[in-house]
Amino acid sequence: MMRLPRLRLPSGETGRNLWVGAAPDPASFVLAALLLAACGHSAPTAFFTLDSQPPPQPPATSFAAAPIRVLAVRMPPLLDRLEVARQVSPASVQVDDLDRWSAPLGELARSAFAEDLAERLPGVQVLPARVTAPERARDLTVEILSLRHMGDGFELEGTAVISQAASGAVIDSQTLRLFTASPRADAAAEAQALGRLLANLADRLAPRLAESAAP
Repeated sequence: MMRLPRLRLPSGETGRNLWVGAAPDPASFVLAALLLAACGHSAPTAFFTLDSQPPPQPPATSFAAAPIRVLAVRMPPLLDRLEVARQVSPASVQVDDLDRWSAPLGELARSAFAEDLAERLPGVQVLPARVTAPERARDLTVEILSLRHMGDGFELEGTAVISQAASGAVIDSQTLRLFTASPRADAAAEAQALGRLLANLADRLAPRLAESAAP
């Protein structure tokens, strides 16, 4: 075992000896400071929501169709999470750990989509999912099968089913494929693109929903 050099105190300080080691390397202090700074300034988590989008042109007339209850906008399991995720290939999903939705994505999508419909169907009552359906009301359920970033934009595939609220009988069913351009593929771009795609879906469905309720 290596002995450290002994330091003797000046006269008058007899009876006490100190053991001293080599002076610490200044570089170790710099490294420790950098590590502490990194721990104290980690990247913050960003939260995103979905906004409704106005129609390309305001509707010219008011409609007298039966009420519509938006039951759900269901998301595929790979996207149904608080972290923002996107499918970048058939077998690959990108998850942004520090980018999160402000609420469950299906709820955000249903709320934005219901607002989109209401703006495109003045005079038609657009109801939330949990209210009791009035007489002759119709139910609308959207199933999003995929949301992919492809080249220069996002593509959404899904189905929309319109049914009688009282009986559950299907009135109409559509398979949909929608695309919106986006030069970026980060979380903010995905939130904006999904908002536009839901508005495009409302544009597609509004003419059918403007009709009177099926008998």
